[in-house]
Amino acid sequence: MADEEVVETPSPEEPEFTEPERPDGQGPTEYEKKLRAEVAKYRREATDYKKRMSELLTKEEEAKRAALAEQGKFKELYEAESKKWSEDLTELKAFRERDQGRREKLLEDIPEEKRELYAAIPTDALEDIVITLKGGKPSPTRGERPAGGPEGKSYAEMSNAERIELKEKNRALYVKQYTDYYIKKNGMAPPFIP
Repeated sequence: MADEEVVETPSPEEPEFTEPERPDGQGPTEYEKKLRAEVAKYRREATDYKKRMSELLTKEEEAKRAALAEQGKFKELYEAESKKWSEDLTELKAFRERDQGRREKLLEDIPEEKRELYAAIPTDALEDIVITLKGGKPSPTRGERPAGGPEGKSYAEMSNAERIELKEKNRALYVKQYTDYYIKKNGMAPPFIP
């Protein structure tokens, strides 16, 4: 009985929706509105389930730790935690290796006499600089306004207060704009980012 697969069939009470034709330039149809509402409902449910699952897993881990500590099985507790940390360290090492490889490749595209100047710049900003030096246009990062900082201003046009605000809200954009400004002004990368 447990092996049987239950197949749900639509109930006769629930009408099946067919997407009606609509003229171009008009807003969403009734079908689209209902579909979007249903999708939003399922997303909320999925988010709630993920949150509850995370809470349950956290409680379960805490209960296991407490039980092991209560039983005096500190060695098992230590081994479980060290396994978790070793997995995190492995992932961190892999990330650093990828980042270092990407960084070395980017530095190869910069003339050798200027590489030392660019060595301290974060990898994402370095990538934008290399693209700019090659004559390309760097792609905007997530959350970044392509036109510039506040109200589309460049770094040179911003007041100190606007620069501080940009630095706090979007560090990557601040670093990029400051670096571009410094390169235009001095012909080389900044020795540090303030």
